[in-house]
Amino acid sequence: GGASMAAGSGGLGGLLTIETKPDWNKGRSLMISTGAGSFGKYSGLVKLRAGGKKMQSVTRLFANSEINDFPFMNQAGFSEPVRQYRNNAEVIQNSLMQEFYFRGKKSITTASAWYNYLDRNLPSNILVPQNDGAESQLDRSLRTVLNHNRYFGGGGTETTIAWFSEDLWYVNKTISVDSRNRSNTIFLREVVEIPAGSKTDIKFMVLDEVNMVRSVNYDGQVTRNLLTMSVSARREI
Repeated sequence: GGASMAAGSGGLGGLLTIETKPDWNKGRSLMISTGAGSFGKYSGLVKLRAGGKKMQSVTRLFANSEINDFPFMNQAGFSEPVRQYRNNAEVIQNSLMQEFYFRGKKSITTASAWYNYLDRNLPSNILVPQNDGAESQLDRSLRTVLNHNRYFGGGGTETTIAWFSEDLWYVNKTISVDSRNRSNTIFLREVVEIPAGSKTDIKFMVLDEVNMVRSVNYDGQVTRNLLTMSVSARREI
């Protein structure tokens, strides 16, 4: 339905929201998880939580690597099935997420940052012979968000400032492609919810999104500014 208008950037449609929230009843805790699997797969996760009822800090570290050299029968590239091993399918992924939560008498402020690094080789289809490292893609992203919620008399305000930075570097040595792309996005969002009686709420939202892109497809930097304003009313019958 129209729920995506209130939380998204403007399009009508479905909405799936995944968010992290503080647990004010928990103090310090440490969680460590490791894993290993076939074909050179290793992973690890560390989560550290600290703080009290007024301030919380949550730190997450994640690492994953895979070789993906699994065997298969190639029945398309030869007259008779040939047993081969998948090559050029390695993956390395590292992530760091840091969150701070501050709670006042009638407000909650959140500051969070998420850095993600993904380096992977891209295997070709089984009809085309491919050397190691012939095709690859490197993705790096940094996402930072500052959010302040204030509550009053059945309503409240929400102010959000965010900056996203994305880098994508695609290389295909077979066809001589070296494509480097960078984008920066700034979000400014203000939501005001006001009660109109005991069973009716009115919500106002203003969202300003600025996109700045440098790509091999453009000459210089290209900028786009998208401003969205909405008003919604909800009544309990």
